[in-house]
Amino acid sequence: MNSSVQQPMIVKYVESLHNGIQSQALSRYAIGYILRGTKYIYDGDKRQTLSRGDVFYLGIGHHYIENFPEGGQPFEQVLFYYTPGDLQRILMHLNITYGLNISNEHSCENCRNRSHVSMPAWNSIRNFFINTNNYLRDEDFHRDETAENIKMTELIYLIASHEDCCPQRTLREQPPVMRLVLQTQRFGSGRDQHLMDAGHTAEADGGYADLAVFSR
Repeated sequence: MNSSVQQPMIVKYVESLHNGIQSQALSRYAIGYILRGTKYIYDGDKRQTLSRGDVFYLGIGHHYIENFPEGGQPFEQVLFYYTPGDLQRILMHLNITYGLNISNEHSCENCRNRSHVSMPAWNSIRNFFINTNNYLRDEDFHRDETAENIKMTELIYLIASHEDCCPQRTLREQPPVMRLVLQTQRFGSGRDQHLMDAGHTAEADGGYADLAVFSR
């Protein structure tokens, strides 16, 4: 199973039959939600279990997964795919427009140095994915890049503004974000002016135009 840049940003997957362990190669990051069924993610000799109502993150690269239908009903999940550039653009927008900062010091065994994390969804993120599923069912996102970008921004905001948690840590630790975190720490005070200066410098360096998105 492969994810490529030609795919839509928001996708619903439905599996009526158990297809065993599958290799999934992602060229983008993914944040997903289990609508129905059970999902297993394998990491060496360890297996992580995800159930209905769990939100999860998958990093770029290969993952070994197994999806199980439930009670005669198909397995269902909704996935949001995004590139490092998408994340930079969204975090920059949220910071400049709404002053959103992230100061996540969260660290635990469930997310430290891992390419996938999961946790039970909190109320706002659960409602968000249920609403997204309704949009997908009604085909309201069909070839509508603007609608997809708005929903993606909303998802990142819900995670970034939540209390310290594993999914939020994954936003902070993605390479382009970490580069700009260090840049922000070096700038110190005068956040807004330095943000603009950092944006121009980063663009000249090849598009890493992010951050004063994180507070010190």
